Amino acid sequence: MMKKSYLSIFSFFICLSFLIPISTIQALTMPTSSIPISLDFVKSFINFYEISNEGRFTHEYHPFLLKKTAHSFSDLENILLESGFKTAHRMIIMGYEKAAAPDYFFNPFAVKGESINDETINKTLFGITQECHDLFGFMTGFLLKNLPTTPQMLTEHIGNKKIIIFDPRAYRFQQDFCGNLHNFFKQQEQQIHKALFDENHEQFMQTCIDFWNTLYYQNINNKDQHVAGTQDILFTIEHAQHIKDSPIPLKYFFTGSDVTYPINQTTLRSKKATENAQEFVATFSKKLQPINDEKTLYVFRSFVDGVGKSTMLGNIKNWMKYQNNIKKYQAIDNASSQFAEIFQFSEQVFIADLPAQLSHFTYKPDGSVFVNIKNLPDRAYEDHLIIEHFEKNKKQISDSLKNKIKEFESLSPKDLLSKQSDSQYNAYCKNLLLLNIKEIKQIPFLYKNQTFLLNPDTKEIRLCLPLGQAPSEGLKNSNPEQMIFNQGVRFPFEYQHFLDIFTEQCKETGATQIVFVDFLSMYARSSREVIRINYLIQQIQALFDQADYQKSLYAGFASNATLLHHFNQKINYLKISDCFFYETITRASLFNLIDSKIYNRPDPVELSELHNVLKQEIENQYLPQSKAIIQNIDKKLALTHTMLLEQYKDNKEFIHLLSPDLNQLLPLSSKIEKHMKQVSLSHQNPWKNIGEVVQERDICQIGECEKIVLMNNGTKMRALFVFDPQKCELSLRASLFVLLRKWWIPALISSIAVTDKNGRPSTKQFKYPVAPLLVKPGLNGLWYVLQKKLHTFENDGIEALEDLPNLKLLNKEPSTHTKYGCWNDNIYIKEWKCTDCSSGIYNWGYSLSLFNTSQNYPLLLDSAFSELIKPSIDAIDTSQTIRLSQAYKTLEQRDKYSFFSFCEKEIKKNLVNPSKESKNQKKKKSQASSRPEVKISSVNPSLIQWTKHACYLITQVARLVPHPQSSLALHLESKEDFFAGLMLTQKILLPEYGHVFFEEPLWSIAEISRLDLEEKS
Repeated sequence: MMKKSYLSIFSFFICLSFLIPISTIQALTMPTSSIPISLDFVKSFINFYEISNEGRFTHEYHPFLLKKTAHSFSDLENILLESGFKTAHRMIIMGYEKAAAPDYFFNPFAVKGESINDETINKTLFGITQECHDLFGFMTGFLLKNLPTTPQMLTEHIGNKKIIIFDPRAYRFQQDFCGNLHNFFKQQEQQIHKALFDENHEQFMQTCIDFWNTLYYQNINNKDQHVAGTQDILFTIEHAQHIKDSPIPLKYFFTGSDVTYPINQTTLRSKKATENAQEFVATFSKKLQPINDEKTLYVFRSFVDGVGKSTMLGNIKNWMKYQNNIKKYQAIDNASSQFAEIFQFSEQVFIADLPAQLSHFTYKPDGSVFVNIKNLPDRAYEDHLIIEHFEKNKKQISDSLKNKIKEFESLSPKDLLSKQSDSQYNAYCKNLLLLNIKEIKQIPFLYKNQTFLLNPDTKEIRLCLPLGQAPSEGLKNSNPEQMIFNQGVRFPFEYQHFLDIFTEQCKETGATQIVFVDFLSMYARSSREVIRINYLIQQIQALFDQADYQKSLYAGFASNATLLHHFNQKINYLKISDCFFYETITRASLFNLIDSKIYNRPDPVELSELHNVLKQEIENQYLPQSKAIIQNIDKKLALTHTMLLEQYKDNKEFIHLLSPDLNQLLPLSSKIEKHMKQVSLSHQNPWKNIGEVVQERDICQIGECEKIVLMNNGTKMRALFVFDPQKCELSLRASLFVLLRKWWIPALISSIAVTDKNGRPSTKQFKYPVAPLLVKPGLNGLWYVLQKKLHTFENDGIEALEDLPNLKLLNKEPSTHTKYGCWNDNIYIKEWKCTDCSSGIYNWGYSLSLFNTSQNYPLLLDSAFSELIKPSIDAIDTSQTIRLSQAYKTLEQRDKYSFFSFCEKEIKKNLVNPSKESKNQKKKKSQASSRPEVKISSVNPSLIQWTKHACYLITQVARLVPHPQSSLALHLESKEDFFAGLMLTQKILLPEYGHVFFEEPLWSIAEISRLDLEEKS
């Protein structure tokens, strides 16, 4: 085993990599004085390693391999022409993914199986991973939306009339889609049209190349911050460059959305979903004619696997047999081969299906994969029967899994690698141990001599199939434990050997003419790349003791913001950096095995055998060079860190959901509890004697709940939410933060409007206060959000929320869903419908609805900031935030008037002279209502420190539990933002909701500079 001692990880950089401009890449160079040629691969791999959610399956496509592959295209053409074949022209097929860009209009058919979307998504601790859609392909489709045609260069765009954004009348939508690139799109489109009219295929390809280079090297994003040009765009550029430089003229050019998708029907996909592919296969098949009445061989080739070439040829085979009878179409064979397949299309036309060019210079793992049965065309699998079998034999299935895991847990990592002798069931169990998967959500079992997985929660069923029989969705399964490589890894033959064999195959057909059909399909994240990645993860886990793929760049983070969050954790960064190193030297060693032709044979190599060879290669070739390799990895990360932080420094998801440390919620809750305990009431304070630890031994479900739990002092509490502070999904974080804000901020506001009673803060002002809400630890590592257990109390005789004197919990009409409870004969609010915790009292906003035309200060219902800082918010993306300190300065300096002084006067005026509308509403109320007249409160000087501490806690709540959708951001580390939060609390929340006014600031900047944000003031 490789030990950690081999590594020398350098000082920690909180950093992350996205796409890097050429000027930056040139700065990343290996020291060349003493480095063998084998490290050329390493240098290329590290320099072009794309670290992003969209690009995590594109690392096969770096310049070292791309150049070798591109040269092989020319070698292929030259050897065939030198062998006497003639070629009149070439064809290009350039499909793209329609689902890469969201529809601008709701499509009701999208949920009825009439659209295609087979991108893999996973649920992780931080939410649902974004689908890695092929955006640059769709942008290319948009560029080619209206193609002219000439007698010598025939073009056709399949299905372009069905995409709304391509319609000339959708000009506004096109502007929105293109953003600041709109003029660039128009210029490139004009050049495309000119090249086609001039029948200049070189200029046509060069314009496409220029367009793709712009997307890639200028790091173009869409409005959702998804990278448009991921690393796999490089293979398209290289392929196009070859076509441009080739003397063979272009005659036919076909493009369209999903034109090469497999034509068959499944439970999840109807016939209509593949109508573009149906139209294309019918159109294209007519073009397969003999040239000059001579036998003609059409050579189908692509740069990489997974772009639809073999799939489309499968469609052609089905078309030859069944024409338009789609129901009879057979599943496409996805089996890979080291040789070309040649079959006869018609009497004088033959078709050659070549392996992807890149496959001649990389490895091909082979085995099986688990596929959702709803993606299979064969309906022999009845869901209800399989589920019934599982439920009936649940205990036996569970015991079998436990016993098998126990049987294998003593095996070494090397012995956990799949073998040919392993059954699919055993191999899956080994994978669980190899990848250290503790929480098994997909339960394996045997049914009718086949291996299935079932998720008891979602009832999703997966069947284990050979990779060659798996549909497209299965090949993109990014769960590494669900791919079983019991067939080992195939290595390519030496390329010249392949060319010699293929030339003889071509001659045997009797063809004299050859037409090259080049697939430049814009399908990113090649399915074969996902297969390679899953194999690589398993191999690395076996080679390196310290490897943890769940903290690697293939962990399937929910978003790039989540990835940045992990890099900001030192321990996670080091694990990710280590895995980057492990991957680099493992990939380089695999390439060395190919380059040295050690495995120049047709049969695959078992993983255990390959393990030993790779271990020796790594120890001899790359561990001695580990220092130089790690230095370059650190440079890669450090150089791109600034760019990523600049992109996400104000991102809502990153600031509001990922940055807050959940471990700080317990101390914050304790401070709030201690603060509220000091309020002297006319009755016993409900915040007292709650207890410290939840005595809950039963397994509690994570998330929202409704359960009575017992504290260590015997007190009963209502558990409203349960979470693990060490790991919490984004959706759970959002719900948790909204819940805490909803209760804590009103409670703290109520504590400020107090009087002095014997030197203690005291209040009788609030007839119906909110019930206490706290965070407490449990005994099993989980934390509980608890509410004081109240006795049931009927609402009869209690007025709605507007009868709560001056505590404006809602920024709308009082809710009829308010629920009350009793404790020690006193009434408390225990539940109310709160639809928005991001405005008004919860976001330093007023709830007045006024408009002063002379001063031009609109005070809107939702927030004081909505209009005043709107220009600043509009200047940035809707997913971005504005710093609280910046918002405060904007309010303070607006129009050379004191905004806060103006608002203070308006609040006082409104309190002393209630509006006529309010009076009219009161007349309609029952005479039984006895609401006291509102008065402006003053604070005893002895309570200044008390008030300051309450302001501090309110600002800490805003800092540690921000609202997910708020446009305002209080950055965790920023004391300027914290000071702004304190001042806004004093100048807005205290006057508006507590009716407490201070002429002088309670806080000074000097005081804030000495303040530890994690400690009590």
